[in-house]
Amino acid sequence: EVSYRPPRGPALSPHLSLMVQSHGSMRVCQAGREIRLGEGDMCLVDESSSFRLVGEEYSGILFLRLPRGPALSRHPQLERLFVRAMSSGAAGTQLLADTLLRVASSVDVLDQQQRSAMMEAILQMLGVAEAFAARLESSEWRIRRALDFIELNLSVAGLSAAEVAKDQRISRRRLDDLMMAAIGQSIAGYLWSRRLERAAQDLRDPHRAG
Repeated sequence: EVSYRPPRGPALSPHLSLMVQSHGSMRVCQAGREIRLGEGDMCLVDESSSFRLVGEEYSGILFLRLPRGPALSRHPQLERLFVRAMSSGAAGTQLLADTLLRVASSVDVLDQQQRSAMMEAILQMLGVAEAFAARLESSEWRIRRALDFIELNLSVAGLSAAEVAKDQRISRRRLDDLMMAAIGQSIAGYLWSRRLERAAQDLRDPHRAG
């Protein structure tokens, strides 16, 4: 049995945890909700509030800590999925779980640049799980398409907000309104944020010290 309490303070935790039950079974409790995970099942927990794990038998769990900002920006519906079981019986969920378990076995031999690239790929791959793909409204679909387009073309010099909107054949103003309502940033604002995050990663990378 494991109990987690977040550090005191008004700020939200910068992380969310994605759990994969590699073997055995586990009960997960948070914010009045309780679910049971069987082998191969997954769930999300919010590190900003307390949660409790109770193993029902010998268990193995993989925790992947996701950066809150990029995860919620790419998947606006994600907050509705906290402490909801994602069944291994769904093909997309099984594919994601298998990928994460494979990554966990290899991550120790990857350098920092490779780990950063891996995390970006996993954030995009979350959409393969049925729970993430479900209940997408038209505006949410457009936002996710815009965020994915930015990630795929972030290294392209001169990438502009107009090009992001053109990819969806809607006006920049319309897409800006949708982005502001969903993530609190315009297209251009999000572009600048991601470029600064990428620059910060490069500055911390010892392989780029020269």
